[in-house]
Amino acid sequence: MESGMIIITVVLFTLIIVPILLIGFNTTSQSKTLLKGLRSLIEQDKGSMSKHIEHTTFILGLDEIKKTLYFFKKAEGVETSKKIDLTQVRICEVAKTTTRVKKEKGFEDIVDTISLRFTKIQSDEIELIDLYNEDDSLPVNGELDIAENWKTIVNQLILNKESIIQTPLSVKVALA
Repeated sequence: MESGMIIITVVLFTLIIVPILLIGFNTTSQSKTLLKGLRSLIEQDKGSMSKHIEHTTFILGLDEIKKTLYFFKKAEGVETSKKIDLTQVRICEVAKTTTRVKKEKGFEDIVDTISLRFTKIQSDEIELIDLYNEDDSLPVNGELDIAENWKTIVNQLILNKESIIQTPLSVKVALA
């Protein structure tokens, strides 16, 4: 009887603990890959990272000195990286596309994409950083909150840049 209980305990322990350990190892490995990819991108640009946020498939980093936003994403084995020069950006906005699906009791909006949209100063050219795409991600898991938060961070950095440009006296005083 005791050996039967020991076998059952070992089997249950294995069924519960091993998957948890594997998930933790996979998450740590993915995290290291994302951070390594972002650091490589920043080092190529001879920049530094003053802020960053990591999600399951992507990482955003900001160099406040160079006013540059860096993005690295790895989903389904495909790596994507982008660099946005914020000195050339007029505004940052969150772009969310949805599909309306009819349900038994009304309609439901399904999120297709969540992106940060950057409008350039010199032209109305738009550059996107896709944080979520229904085709290559699990259901939405905090990407909209991250997009809203980073929109605020980027726009504050842009506004600080514009206030310096608009008030040259403060620059002269700062240099004196």
